[in-house]
Amino acid sequence: TLLADALPTMSVGERSRAYTWAGAMAARIELNGGEVARRHAPLMSPRLAEERARNELAFFVVHDVANRRKLTDSTLLFELGTVLDHISSKVSLPDASFAHRDFHSRNLMLQQDGSLALLDFQDALFAPPFYDLVSLLFDPYVPLSERIRDEASAAYTGVMGQSLDALDNPVLLWVALQRLLKAIGTYAF
Repeated sequence: TLLADALPTMSVGERSRAYTWAGAMAARIELNGGEVARRHAPLMSPRLAEERARNELAFFVVHDVANRRKLTDSTLLFELGTVLDHISSKVSLPDASFAHRDFHSRNLMLQQDGSLALLDFQDALFAPPFYDLVSLLFDPYVPLSERIRDEASAAYTGVMGQSLDALDNPVLLWVALQRLLKAIGTYAF
């Protein structure tokens, strides 16, 4: 069952366990996924570099702003482009890690034993650290309580062996903004 579909019938404890599992899974992908990708496809190491981030945000402008919302004023689009260039520069970090990049409740399958399985690897590439955690915490499909976000973040940091005050980390918030604008562009398309 997709986690998104199971959530309405899950108890608070079951939700907590699922998001703790998911936070730890996001960290394991980041820690281990890069090595697997390099070993099996050493020439296939795409990155979310500034140009790719900018192209993903341009997709948002074309499909959401211009086509869906019909906002085509050239001054507005120029100013928006300046903002999106700034976002792209903020998420293009030299210390990229492997990321699934679509890590949320509609791509997590709840197994009968309470564990999770992951679907849809088409967007996987090297991206800013904690990209998958951001994708989980700022899931466009389901609102998460602060407690669930904290538990997922704690599970992630426990596996990573570092502390992360997720909602106070400015880079994490830039990554969240880029991720959500990318998703809006995809939905509008």
